[in-house]
Amino acid sequence: MAHGTASSSLVPVRGNRRLLVWLGWGVLWVALCSTVTGQSFWMDEAYVAFLVTTDTFGDMLVHLLGKDDPALLTPLYLVYARLWAMVFGVGECALRASNIPFAALLVAALAAASNLVFHRPWLLAVFGASPFVVCYMNEARPYIPLMATATASLTALMAYMERPELRRVTPWICLSAFALCFAFGISAGFLAPVFLVYGVSTVRRQGLTLATIVRDWRRPTVVFGPLFLLLLGYYGWALAAGARSI
Repeated sequence: MAHGTASSSLVPVRGNRRLLVWLGWGVLWVALCSTVTGQSFWMDEAYVAFLVTTDTFGDMLVHLLGKDDPALLTPLYLVYARLWAMVFGVGECALRASNIPFAALLVAALAAASNLVFHRPWLLAVFGASPFVVCYMNEARPYIPLMATATASLTALMAYMERPELRRVTPWICLSAFALCFAFGISAGFLAPVFLVYGVSTVRRQGLTLATIVRDWRRPTVVFGPLFLLLLGYYGWALAAGARSI
């Protein structure tokens, strides 16, 4: 009886600890949100504000095509920033606040990696509070969306390797997040070799069979493969048109 009482008393403690962990990560997200300010736009930010305030999407596209603009290499970000501006406006604070949803994704991905993969609740919190993240939170540029979607994709890949019970869902999360990342900016393409090297090395360590990998990744690849090919074709065209940097 005493043993049963002692065991049952541990349940609230574990539950409270889990709650404190997620509250702590929530505090990190709120802290990142607080770094968004209304200071004057930098030149690159002002150009984004100009693009998203053109009369129509067509006008924005015509302007980009007419100048072989480097912004062509961040297609999804321009669409996202324009939709955000239609709702919240194009003031300095309003446009920079478009980073807030992706800060939530970044924090959630770091928390998931810490807990699901490394089994250390706070291990990766330092990355969420890094000077780079804090700096880019206050810029109306695609950096935070890129970091957030890349982190979510890598976290899903690591969870696939380390948590067998999640292998049905993690390929979908990995490829969907990476597709978003690649659509937000061409620079995401540099992550593909990193993912490949990590995947190959970990497959050997985990002893995964080719049949298992094909079974788990076949459908997500069929779904997202055409999107990646479309993005590759688009970026090829944009680079040929003269766009050279983000």
